[in-house]
Parts: sequence; C-alpha cells; structure tokens
Amino acid sequence: MRSTLKLTWPLLALAAALAGCSDDDSGGNNNSDPCAEVSCGDHGTCDPTDGTCQCDNGYAGDACDECASDFVMVADDCVAACTGDADCDDGLACNGEETCGADGLCQVGTAVDCLETETCLEPDGVCVTTVLVTFEDLGLGADSHWTGDATGVHTFVSGEATFWNYYDDTYGPYWEGFAYSSTTDTTTPGPGNQYSAITGVGAEGSQTYGLGYQGYMGTTPELLFDTDTGYTIAGAYFTNTTYTYLAMRDGDAFSKQFGGTDGTDPDWYKLSIVGVDSTDATTGMVELYLADYRFSDDAEDYLVDEWTWVDLSSLGDIVGLRFYLSSTDNDEWGMNTPGFFAIDNIRRIAP
Repeated sequence: MRSTLKLTWPLLALAAALAGCSDDDSGGNNNSDPCAEVSCGDHGTCDPTDGTCQCDNGYAGDACDECASDFVMVADDCVAACTGDADCDDGLACNGEETCGADGLCQVGTAVDCLETETCLEPDGVCVTTVLVTFEDLGLGADSHWTGDATGVHTFVSGEATFWNYYDDTYGPYWEGFAYSSTTDTTTPGPGNQYSAITGVGAEGSQTYGLGYQGYMGTTPELLFDTDTGYTIAGAYFTNTTYTYLAMRDGDAFSKQFGGTDGTDPDWYKLSIVGVDSTDATTGMVELYLADYRFSDDAEDYLVDEWTWVDLSSLGDIVGLRFYLSSTDNDEWGMNTPGFFAIDNIRRIAP
C-alpha cells in the first residue's frame, strides 16, 4: 500500500504543473500577438514582428496621427507643404493668384472682379463682353411699339441677330414670336397694355427693348445670330411685361392670382431658354422663374419686376436661341398666364 501512494503523488504534482500552462498572455506566453492592442488609425499598419506602426507617406507618430516633416494637416489629411508660390499656382488667371503661406498651406487668390454682364477670359484674366443686340438701332420713337405690319411671317434685325415674328390683321392686330417696344405703362392691366415692360424702361436705362410672346398660333419666339460657327453668349436681361405681371399679382378674367387668395398656392411662371448649334441641335437650357410662389415662407415668394441678368454661357457655342414659357395656371385650352416676356441687351463673350 505505501509504495502505491509514493508513485501517485508525483504524478498529481506533474499534472498540476501542466495545467498551469495555457495560451493566456498573462501567463507570459511568448507566442502572443504584438499588434493585438496597437492602433495605427486610418493611415498606418501594425508590424506583426514588433508591434510598431508603419505609417503611410506623409504621416508620423506612434499611432500615425501626426504629419511627417514637410507635410501639413488639411481637413484631417496630411498633404505636402508648399515651399513657394509656384507650388500653389493652378494655371488659371480668373480665380486670382494663389500664394504659399508661412504655414505651408496654399492661399486662394482674389478672383478677377468682372461686372455682372462680363465674363473673365482665360488665359489673361481679362473681363470681356461684346453687345450683340440692344434694339436701339431699330429707330423706334418714344412710347411706341412694332409688332408687325402685314399678315404673315416676318423678321427684323437688331445688331447681330435676326428675330422671327408672325402678324395677323384678319380679325384685328395679333402677333406672336418677337416684337419690340418703348412703351412705359407700368400700371394699366389687361391685354391692351401687352407692349410695356414692368420696369417702364429698357435694361440699363435704355429706351427700346424686345418682347417675346408664345401665343395661340404656336409661334416659338426664336432668334438667330449672325454667325455660321456660333457665339458663346454671355447672357441677356429679362423681365416681365406689365400685362403678365399684373395678371399674376392680381388675377383677371382669364388667369388666377398667383398664390391664391391666401398666398399659399405654389404657383410659378417660367421662361426656358434653349441654345441651338449650327446643326440645329439643342446645346442646353437655362431657366428663369419670372414668378415663384413655391417657398415655405410666403415672404420669399416673388414676381420679377426689374431687369434680371441671366448667364447663358453654359449653352456653349450657339447660332440661335429659342424661348419657351410655362406656368402652373393651365386649363384644357393651354396656359392661362399671359405668355409674354421682355428681353434686352444680349451680350456675347468676346473672342
């Protein structure tokens, strides 16, 4: 019996010693992962041989959360620091001259300050514009208008553009397309005052301006420039006619009061300006809301009552423009809002 006990106790001691060995790092195991508790952030990776962070180019620090020498922090990213103004130059003149700051960051330049009707032209950074159409060369007297003089399709030329007009005197004077005017009545409602701009004068204080009308005969207001290859149009001025403005503001026998009686109806009246190239293909469209009552704050609703400059340069090189009007006030016969607009002082970007 005693010999058996002597053999059993050493075996139990050996088993206890072996049970004390495990994969727990706290037991001092040399096979633990050195990267288990290391964070190198978004700009580094941990080296599994020694647990140190290997940082991406431009980053430094134990956790790769600092910028290396000759790098600076910009919006949480390390970028190469500039050493001179040449490092910051983007090659464009119109947005101003970029400079290198003492902190190694590029400073934006001051953009060339052109007038609203001008466009800055690269590579020299100069403000340029050429007036194509003013309507002043049509010889119209004060407080007068021209809408056509005989039944049929006509054209008239102002500056470097030809405008299409349809006139019909079968049942009294009626016109569509384009006309021109110098009338100044800003208060009389109704179709008898369809020739006046709500401003009472032409753009930039001029006397004569153009009128566009999208009528019932389907004539689209259209103009063609005197070019075969196309002009890049800087833009033009637009506004409402008195007739259309007052019809939207107050309502009349044919059209509703915009906004409704309590001003909350989301009404709008829109002019869409379409560019046409030398193949008669559409190059793009620019939209101008001549009235907009869609704002959640009724105080922001508006009717355009001044000459508004519209940038048309996004249409590219074009030979002509077409104009389309649309409104929220319609019935089965078409648009109830009087389909007029006024236009003046068309400019192109100088070559």
